[in-house]
Amino acid sequence: MTVELKELRWFIETVRCGSFRRAAETLHIRQSTLSRRMADMECRLGVSLLERSSSGTRPTVIGREFHDTARHIVEEAEAAICRIKSSNGSHGMRLCLGVHTALSAGNMRATLVEYHRGFPSVELRIEDGSRHHLLSDLSANAIDVVIIINPRDTWK
Repeated sequence: MTVELKELRWFIETVRCGSFRRAAETLHIRQSTLSRRMADMECRLGVSLLERSSSGTRPTVIGREFHDTARHIVEEAEAAICRIKSSNGSHGMRLCLGVHTALSAGNMRATLVEYHRGFPSVELRIEDGSRHHLLSDLSANAIDVVIIINPRDTWK
């Protein structure tokens, strides 16, 4: 027996709206689809979650308990999705940054260390060296990004 996250969201919205018609409008789906999916979910669970009447829809006693649990599950799932999105899909990502030797000793290195604290799932490798060395590595795709001083006359 499985219940989809979408079904939980639909159930929560049905309870909030108090009718299949209003919930279906809010969810941008057909009323018949919503009603059928809720009935299917109730059948799979073996309980009646909603009382249906001509005046609307409201949760049964067990439906109220299920509603509280469903809200918690949906909130946790949404929080997990936000955590994943906040990492910008950077899990397992590598970034090799070449920094001119004159820059790497100062605030640049501290800034990059701070960046790494904010995005710990990004493997950050910092290479320092001369302009010539860094540009050569960049051309060979050994470095992803280079920060150098006065690059105009050195990169061809």
